[in-house]
Amino acid sequence: MSRFIILFLFLIPLSLFSANKEHKGVVIVYKKGLANINNKDIRLGIEILLQEILKSKDILLKAEFTDDFEKAISDFQSVKADFLSMDFVYYMQDYDSLSPYVQDTWILIPREKNTFRRFYLLVNKKSGINSLAELKNKRVGLLESDSLQELYINTLLLENQGLKSKKYFKEKIYYPKSSRALLKLFFNKIDACIVSENTWDIAVELNPQIAKSLKFIDKSPDIFPPVPTTLTHKKSPYFSKLYKDFFLKLENNSHAKQIFDMYQIVESVKVSKKDLAPIFKYYKHYLELEKKNYAK
Repeated sequence: MSRFIILFLFLIPLSLFSANKEHKGVVIVYKKGLANINNKDIRLGIEILLQEILKSKDILLKAEFTDDFEKAISDFQSVKADFLSMDFVYYMQDYDSLSPYVQDTWILIPREKNTFRRFYLLVNKKSGINSLAELKNKRVGLLESDSLQELYINTLLLENQGLKSKKYFKEKIYYPKSSRALLKLFFNKIDACIVSENTWDIAVELNPQIAKSLKFIDKSPDIFPPVPTTLTHKKSPYFSKLYKDFFLKLENNSHAKQIFDMYQIVESVKVSKKDLAPIFKYYKHYLELEKKNYAK
């Protein structure tokens, strides 16, 4: 997922080719949780997109990156920003203060089968590990900058062991690709890993031995969206419409589509409050478990 996160943040200006020049906009990017900002390949992708943008001189749109969470929220609330891009977990964390200002919520869909993901917690059959309890003080592989994998494993551990992953595991090892974590587990270099259902299905199709060598300790519900999220502001309907129209017409923009394909992007999907209800319920449950266990 991390390969296309920063490219995603620049899809907003790409959608503004036909805008009127009196329109000026700002996208605020809260960087925490979003990986590879300095990745050369992604920078190259951004440069290509910017070349496309420069073909149109009708709009001024700038991106502002910040590590200041309060500033990001405040600028969006006060309409100093027309868009807010952030890690989905931080959206849930501050949902009550953000939701009155949000027109639409968009998530970027990679090459997964579904909009919402299911996670698998896996071990190698040769390890002799048969339960979550037996993973105490073990090494677990996760996808870097996927806060929803963290949410999943911490919720699972709080439910069953009363501890979060930082205190439960000997080490959490982060990989740029889930497939790499899966291979490390296959060759017994780590004790367990978390991958999405889609990653598992592709790996098993390419190498059936993986299914014979690994086994499931747990399967999550299929409620987890991709991490990067963009919010459009209620008081910026012009930009909201352009963003929506761009993705509806993506098939007609062959250059942009080629770039998206290169970064394994399928589409950006607008999700409703109803769509997100299961993950918000899950997050609320996690907070209740955290409060209960830390109150002990």
